[in-house]
Amino acid sequence: MPYSTFAFSKAGVFDRWTRKVIRLFDIVLSKQCNYFYVAGDMVSALFDSPSTNTSSPRATLLQRPIVKKISGPLRNLPKSAKRTILSIIPSRQGGSPHASVLRYFHALSPMLFQPLFLDWTTSTLQTNTQTLLEVSFKTNYISPSTSRGLLSKLTLPSLSKFQLTCSRVIEQQTISFNDILNFLTRHPSIVSLDLYGPAPRNNHRPWNLLPALETLISPPELIVWLLDRKYPCKQLISLNIVSEVYRGLAAFDYDTFDEVLVLLPLCTPSLTTLKLSFFSGPGTIQWLDKHASRGRVGSPSGPLSALKGITTLKLELSRSWEKEVTGVIPHFVVQFPELQHLVYPQLPLNLAMEPGKTAFLKEIALTCPGLKTVSIGYTLVNLDSWSEG
Repeated sequence: MPYSTFAFSKAGVFDRWTRKVIRLFDIVLSKQCNYFYVAGDMVSALFDSPSTNTSSPRATLLQRPIVKKISGPLRNLPKSAKRTILSIIPSRQGGSPHASVLRYFHALSPMLFQPLFLDWTTSTLQTNTQTLLEVSFKTNYISPSTSRGLLSKLTLPSLSKFQLTCSRVIEQQTISFNDILNFLTRHPSIVSLDLYGPAPRNNHRPWNLLPALETLISPPELIVWLLDRKYPCKQLISLNIVSEVYRGLAAFDYDTFDEVLVLLPLCTPSLTTLKLSFFSGPGTIQWLDKHASRGRVGSPSGPLSALKGITTLKLELSRSWEKEVTGVIPHFVVQFPELQHLVYPQLPLNLAMEPGKTAFLKEIALTCPGLKTVSIGYTLVNLDSWSEG
């Protein structure tokens, strides 16, 4: 959605709008909804008294909600019908929302953690503690006390997938790692964890933290903290190492990726899928080339050559990267001794058309004879014929 600005210039207008949105959410949940998803783009809501001009600089950042997949027939009703429904449903006067069969709750709009919505969010989660399987929070722009209060009140015995993301700009992260750790400790059932937040400040690790974990997405510092322990993470089969972003021109230190890679042979005996997400551009080509150069001068060596269990490698790269980045990929990929599948989730611009795409595939096939398939965007290519061409 495009960036939008709304000004609530009269006292009480925003409160009334909030109550109507919450009532609509309650209607949806009362229809035996099991999948609730709210995302939002950034808007600026101005709160002014009637005598104040709406150009006042006093602004509170909120999110305009985008509600997906939360209703069937209600979603297609005309606006007049929706207004009629809202007018006859009484406003909630506190208490818990309707109990439902809610299994998936994705709060990816920070609006849901603002004061007027927070009680509803917390109450909804607490009402459905026994049924929730997946929960996602996006915690941009919320205070540490808000996130602490939310996480401390939740115990979800069947929780399988948990996602907590805050700003990718590290200086804007406000949530406390101890609050995250306390939540994770209470949820040993988590199988998939997408965690983007501050690095821990101490070395204390619960000895049996996340015993069922199979999929992990996180920055390298958090991954090292989670994996560098006495007992290996035997269930982990998929790992995504994500770079962080700093304000200004500060470059991410990609050598921290190496700190994770050297741990994997000992700590993750079942790992088969590795994804590297390069969200910070500076330093990327240097890090890739550092590892690729080991294969050019002889047999592969270094931390990548020890990853004998990795059969699938996924590379998340910026589409605007120069040719040199994709040019070094074949020599980087060949470092993985048992690799069978290479995945580019996004199509690099220089591979979007011929002859660049064909040349890249031929070089991959010749350099990496053990590789079976390459996925570029939505295209899956079998390399059997390319190695013979």
